[in-house]
Amino acid sequence: MAYSTLEEVKALLRITDASHDTEITALIDDADAKIDNKLQNYEATLPLTPVPGAINKSSKYLAAAFYLKLSPLSEIMKAQADVFDKIGLEFLSEYITEKYHAGTIQ
Repeated sequence: MAYSTLEEVKALLRITDASHDTEITALIDDADAKIDNKLQNYEATLPLTPVPGAINKSSKYLAAAFYLKLSPLSEIMKAQADVFDKIGLEFLSEYITEKYHAGTIQ
């Protein structure tokens, strides 16, 4: 079970057609793998079920960042990718801090 949905990531990216669905779905898997990699030091059972809200948000922002980083980038899109990446990691850090009192993620 993915931590976020194709529809959530497409909404964040403002994509309405289906031409990138396969790519975005794969990037959600990549985002979730990054999250699980960070959580493996804290959780015995992954993936998390049910999906906590902060993990859902982390997944969709990281997947959107990955998508933008793989696209032909203008300076504005590069900046947006960096913002999405930062937000995704902040949601993950918030989850870890609240659940495990472990601090921020680098």
